[in-house]
Amino acid sequence: MVEFDLARAKFEEFLSATIEKLDAPSPLKESMIYSLNSGGKRYRPSLMLISYEKFGGKICDAVLNFALAIECLHTYSLVHDDLPCMDNDDFRRGKPTNHKVFGETTAVLCGDALLNYAYELVFNAIKLSNFDEKYVRAGEIFAHRTGASGMIKGQVLDLNFDGSEQGYYEVTKHKTADLMSASITIGALLAGASDNEINYIDDFAYNFGFAFQIIDDILDKDKAEGCTILRFKNEEDAKNLAKNYVKNGLESLDKIALNLDFFRDFSLIALERIK
Repeated sequence: MVEFDLARAKFEEFLSATIEKLDAPSPLKESMIYSLNSGGKRYRPSLMLISYEKFGGKICDAVLNFALAIECLHTYSLVHDDLPCMDNDDFRRGKPTNHKVFGETTAVLCGDALLNYAYELVFNAIKLSNFDEKYVRAGEIFAHRTGASGMIKGQVLDLNFDGSEQGYYEVTKHKTADLMSASITIGALLAGASDNEINYIDDFAYNFGFAFQIIDDILDKDKAEGCTILRFKNEEDAKNLAKNYVKNGLESLDKIALNLDFFRDFSLIALERIK
């Protein structure tokens, strides 16, 4: 989609210019840059920027700092997720995982550094916004949905998965949907969306986050024994569940009196992956 490609290009340009200035010793800096440039599709920061523009914002350094914070935090979670003590993965996106290239100790510190750098970027965004209250509120949402009651909770639940269908939904809500929804919702918030609009876009984003994970589960059939919807539903029922989540999200989207066709189309294109 053209809008997504443009948003991603803006983000990539800012990312490239910013990470080269990282003040970190070798090999930590190389490790951080390696994982930030490991081939991610940049869904979360790009969707945040698009949401920001759809709700009337004009891209500026403050919002770009926040978008980069989201990507840094997401990347840290992947670096730690791949570690031998977690999922013990050798490859991510077709490339050796961080600990395979730089060693386990550096990978742990890389994740720590990316997490801290994310909040440094949030504070940069707040300062650049002249301490706009919306940025402070967005920072609180970001911290809550990625911390012990959000994304990290999802990781803990995944590592201790109880094998139940309800347990699957809890893992998905926190490990995937919390950060996905935060990205889209924060974009709207920073642009000045009303409380009602924020509630509706947040509901859309959570539904999209669930659909996004279910679609990935269907496409990743070889992991059907883990925490995946295919443990509980056959492929056709899982596809219908993803469609229902998209349908529910679009109903919330329709309650916002703005042209948000991009998010409608993006959701429907995601469903095309499992036709």
